[in-house]
Amino acid sequence: MERWRQWGETALARQGRRLLCWFPLGIALGISAYFTCLHEPSGFWCAVVVVLGLCGVLISIGASRYPLWGLTMRVGGAALLSISLGFMLAMAQAHHQPHMPELPLYAVWTEGDVAQVSHFPAREGPGERVRLVLKQARFESPWYEGQPPLQRDLRVTLKRDGTVVPSTGDHVRLRVLFHTPSAPVWPYGRDMQREAWFSGLAGSGSALSEPVILSHSSHDRINRWREAMEARMMAVLPNQNGAMIAAVLVGETGAVSPQTRQDFAASGLAHLLAVAGLHLGLVIALCFAFVRMVLLRSEHAALFWPCREIALGAALAVGVVYIVLTGGHIPGLRALAMAFYGALAFQLGRRILSLRALALVAIGLETVHPAIVWDVSFQMSMAAVMALIAGYDELREPLAQLRQRSWFWARCGVPIGMLALTSIFAGCATVPVSMAHFGAFQPWFVVANMVAVPLMAVWIMPLGMIVLLLLPFGWAGPVLHLMGWGIEGVRFLAHVMAHMPGASVPVPSWPNWGLLLEMVGLSVLCLWRGKARFLGLLVLGVGIASAWMVSRPVMLMAPDGQTLVIRTEHGWMMDPPTVNPFFRTTWQHDLRIEAHSFSTACQRSLCRVTVAGRVVLLDMRPHYERFTTSETEALCAGVVLVVSRSDGQRLCPSVPVLDRDFVYDNGAWAVYRAAHGGLSVVSDRSARGERPWVPPIGSNGVPMIPLAREE
Repeated sequence: MERWRQWGETALARQGRRLLCWFPLGIALGISAYFTCLHEPSGFWCAVVVVLGLCGVLISIGASRYPLWGLTMRVGGAALLSISLGFMLAMAQAHHQPHMPELPLYAVWTEGDVAQVSHFPAREGPGERVRLVLKQARFESPWYEGQPPLQRDLRVTLKRDGTVVPSTGDHVRLRVLFHTPSAPVWPYGRDMQREAWFSGLAGSGSALSEPVILSHSSHDRINRWREAMEARMMAVLPNQNGAMIAAVLVGETGAVSPQTRQDFAASGLAHLLAVAGLHLGLVIALCFAFVRMVLLRSEHAALFWPCREIALGAALAVGVVYIVLTGGHIPGLRALAMAFYGALAFQLGRRILSLRALALVAIGLETVHPAIVWDVSFQMSMAAVMALIAGYDELREPLAQLRQRSWFWARCGVPIGMLALTSIFAGCATVPVSMAHFGAFQPWFVVANMVAVPLMAVWIMPLGMIVLLLLPFGWAGPVLHLMGWGIEGVRFLAHVMAHMPGASVPVPSWPNWGLLLEMVGLSVLCLWRGKARFLGLLVLGVGIASAWMVSRPVMLMAPDGQTLVIRTEHGWMMDPPTVNPFFRTTWQHDLRIEAHSFSTACQRSLCRVTVAGRVVLLDMRPHYERFTTSETEALCAGVVLVVSRSDGQRLCPSVPVLDRDFVYDNGAWAVYRAAHGGLSVVSDRSARGERPWVPPIGSNGVPMIPLAREE
């Protein structure tokens, strides 16, 4: 026991100040624990979590009385505190959200304030789609008369052939057919209802009329400014080059075509489309260098003014404007917080970039918005920066020694090597996260980033800063064309890399515990000091292997109760043939299902199929038909499950039935091979449980009726 105590105390003492870096991981574990619960925690369990947090505080405070176990007790107390804090933060945020309102089930005239206008390429043919985000919406219906405006936002897609496009801040009126956020397409699939709950979205809709602008407003000038700048850029370059420039400079990615997104994703360059640390770092570096160079041109300023401090302040101010201009997304806010921390450290003579700075930023983001932990942009951003800081911490001395060898290493070798190392570190850290969320592995990301990132640094972003300065005066046309040449080069590179052999290798979906192990393993590898850090590789490997360790369904029913896909001895079969494209794409993306149509004998009739060695009776009839007793006995012989798209309760009375009523009550379902050789059914409701964002059975939301003052 004494030997283990000494080993533990020594190992923890070796970590030094890096122990702080584990606190945000504990908060993230607590947040994840809340989201993985199948039922909302009761008052008893909330009290248990609070008591555990208080115990953690008391253990940390009382550690001074036990010097032999002091560090272990402090770390254990901090772990209890961080996990309980994350759990309570997530629970508080979930219950602080406004209720999901009951939306009209029919087309209704709607009034609201336009909070955002986005342009998207049309799904079919030329042209574009326009999407509005409405705030403070009201419905012109007797059922909603006199009710307060919605506390949540509405997303409305305008008619494709429309001629009236409102601007941000306009008060509009239009006729819309709404629908609530969609349930998962299969159990354990993407939960858009949870995303809508935490994003403040009430639902989406399609406009059936032209929007009528009732009044204009000068509020929300930032979004109007962004939209005006995007319109000017697209007017000069009305192609994908202009769309990418708008994405880089004002954060509007709606005009980027699906083909361009696919090329950038397959080549490992998707991060260039999202404003993050790379873009902000280039903006701040360029502004700092320019302002300092201008100040040093003056002998008086160089001798008597704090030129570096002035340049740093100006660069930070420009960085704030840039992040506000691009929409203030999560990666940009993280990078901006890191930049302010680095500026403070620079003034105090401390290290500009450190893992402690990243930890403090992560704690701040998790405290303000706990649900951000499950956001892919947060995970990829944190993983990339953590890997970069930890990697260069280990290579600082070897790189410094290489710089001292010769002029070649100092001017060419080390900078080029650092460029490759940056791509390797950031890519290796984010590839597992990308595999978990997007279901693909891009092996060519290092080569693509080694060319694209320098092009962004020396050509695209410097010209982009000039564009932002000249655009208000209408003089940015020539510079936009020059910037477009650089964008064209990056697009060409992305297209070539996306079509290389094995450019995008599909992988199956990951379970949540696999992604959790991947992040924990990466944290151990980057944060722990000592040889034990390489245990993180083992944990990371288990997390990656989890995609092939979990069982896959052999039968799926979509939440519409009509779309069915079955894995038979002849492969995957799907019915109806004209399946919803969203269902087909999701199943193919998550589960790698390439299905064919059912045989003619099974379409619109009764059919016995063999699934996982068991006989399943499929009822594809459009109408119910009565059978004689002998016919029923022949159909049900050896059947272990009845699947019906109508009412299958009366086919085989002694056999479990999955029909439209089961889908109505429980959502989409999946059938798996059971451990005993049979079949087990998992429904969407059993997978998600009873949570605030999961609507009750038959519910369309909370009715917008004022509550009575007294019962």
